[in-house]
Amino acid sequence: MKTLESDLADAHPDVQWAMNFCAGWIGVHDTNYRARCVKLGKKTGLYKDDPVAKNCTPSYLPEFIRIEAAKRE
Repeated sequence: MKTLESDLADAHPDVQWAMNFCAGWIGVHDTNYRARCVKLGKKTGLYKDDPVAKNCTPSYLPEFIRIEAAKRE
């Protein structure tokens, strides 16, 4: 998590996407890190304003984690 938090904002866009993807699934599957992953998404704001097709899950961490975690509860 420390690497994600320190490097995500400044990483190459391809690496950002992969790091964001990992942080999202960590937040979904590990409730101990969920709040930290949501906070990371809010801090970086990555993908916040990206358009999302109907019935698709956004890549913005707070929304991604909320939606995907709800599917598994």
